[in-house]
Amino acid sequence: IEDLGVACGFAPPAKAPTNTSATDEPPSNTTSQNTQELYNDRSNRIVAEKLAQRMESSEIDSRLLIASALRALQTVGRTMSNFKQLEKISKELLAEVHSGLFGQSSLGTGSLSSSQSSAAVTSTGPKALVGAAMKQSASLGAAYASILMLQDPHASSELKSFLVASSSTSHHLAQNAFASVSAPLTRLRVSASQLLFTLCIEAPEKMMATLADGEELAVGGSGDVSDDVEGLKGSMLPQPNITQVGEHLLSLVQELEAFASSNALPDLLLLKGDAVNLPAQSAGWAMVKGLLDGKEDSLEALCKRSSCASLIPVVEGAVFGSPLTSITPADCGVNSAANAYSDPLDGEADTDGGRGTSHLVLSFVNEWLTALADATVGLLAGHLASIPVLTPRGCAQLLTDVEYLSNVINAMGIRPHVLLLHIYQILSQKPDNLLRALDIPQVKARHDFNALLKFDQILFKSMCRGAKKL
Repeated sequence: IEDLGVACGFAPPAKAPTNTSATDEPPSNTTSQNTQELYNDRSNRIVAEKLAQRMESSEIDSRLLIASALRALQTVGRTMSNFKQLEKISKELLAEVHSGLFGQSSLGTGSLSSSQSSAAVTSTGPKALVGAAMKQSASLGAAYASILMLQDPHASSELKSFLVASSSTSHHLAQNAFASVSAPLTRLRVSASQLLFTLCIEAPEKMMATLADGEELAVGGSGDVSDDVEGLKGSMLPQPNITQVGEHLLSLVQELEAFASSNALPDLLLLKGDAVNLPAQSAGWAMVKGLLDGKEDSLEALCKRSSCASLIPVVEGAVFGSPLTSITPADCGVNSAANAYSDPLDGEADTDGGRGTSHLVLSFVNEWLTALADATVGLLAGHLASIPVLTPRGCAQLLTDVEYLSNVINAMGIRPHVLLLHIYQILSQKPDNLLRALDIPQVKARHDFNALLKFDQILFKSMCRGAKKL
C-alpha cells in the first residue's frame, strides 16, 4: 500500500513517533511494535481513502476496470479453494492425532483414558509407562504426549474434546479451527462480488440519470391528447440513453463468458450464488424503496422475481378485473442455475466430455447477467416512477424503450424481470381506465400488495396528468 500511495503522488508515510525523552523509560519491544502497527494501519487507511477519492474524481471509465474486478473475484475464489483444502488437511491430521492418542478403550490396547491416569502414574512408574507407551505407538512423539497427558487429566480431557469437535470423523458439529480467518475471508468475498457488480452497473446508472428529466415524456401537442399510444409508438425509436444501456449489457455477455470459459472457472464456481442478492442493494431498487414505504419486505416483494410474479396477477385483477401480464413458470425464478453448480474440488465438473463445463460456464454467466439485468430494471422503475407527467406521447416513447430493453435482456439469454412486463402493460392502458384505480384502498397487513399497488398508482397519476384527466 505504501508503494501504491507513492506511485499516486502521495508522500511516503513517516515512521511512528517514538519517545526519546531521557527522563522516560524506554518503551518495551511489545509496546513499540504495537504502536508501529497502529500507526501503519492508520497510514494505510489514509492512503486508501485518498486513492479512492482520486479514482472517483478521475475520468477513468469503470468498464475498463471490470476485467480487474473479475480477476480479483477469481483471486478470492482461489484463496477460498486453498483455504478449504487447508481445513480438510488439518481435520484429517487432527483425526489422526485423536486416533493415536485416544483410539482404544484401555491402556493395554492403546487407551490413554483420563480416568485411569492417576493410578497409572502411581502404580507403574515413569519407566514402565514409557515402555507401555512405546509398545502402543511407533511414534516417540505420541508416547511423550501420552505421558504428559496422563500427568494432567484435566488437560487430557480438554484436548480430547477439542479433537473430537475438530476432526473430520466427528459426528458433532465440526469446530472451525480457522474461525479467525473465516470471517475476514467472507467479508473479502462479499467485497469482491460487490466491486464487480458496482463497476458493471455504474454505466447504466449514469446513462439513466436524466431519464425522468426528458422533455419528450411530458411534451404537449395536438396529437398528444389522443389515446392512440400504439400508433404513436410505431414511429418512435428507443432513446439514446436506453440504447447505450442495452449495448453495455450486451458487451458484458461477451466479457463474462470469455472470462468464465478460461482457467478461472474452478475458482469462480466457489463463489456461486453471490450475485443473487445484489440487485436489492442497487441504487435503482433503493430509489423504488424510497418512493414506497421504505420497508424491506416491500422492496423484496417487487425486487424478488418469485414474489413479484405471484403478486402481479393479484394486483392486476384488483385494478383491471383480470390479469393482463402473461407470466410463465420460467418468469418466477432466477435465470441462473445457481444450485446446479458442482463443487470443483469434487472433480465432477467435467464428466461428459466438456458439456458439463459449458453448463457451468453458462450457469455462472447467467447468474451475473440476471443480477445486472434486474438491477437495470430497478433503475428504470425508479426513474419511471419519478416522472410527474406522462403524456400519451411520453407513454409511447417509454413503451418503445421498455420493449427494446426486454429484447436486449432476451438476447442475453435470460428472461426479463416480470416487473418490466407489468410496466409495459400499465403504459399500454388508456388513462380513462386508470382513474378508478386511483381510489383502490390499500389492504391492511399486506405490505407486498400495497407496495405494487402504490407503485402502479404513481404511474396512473402521472399518466392521467399527461392526458389532462387530473
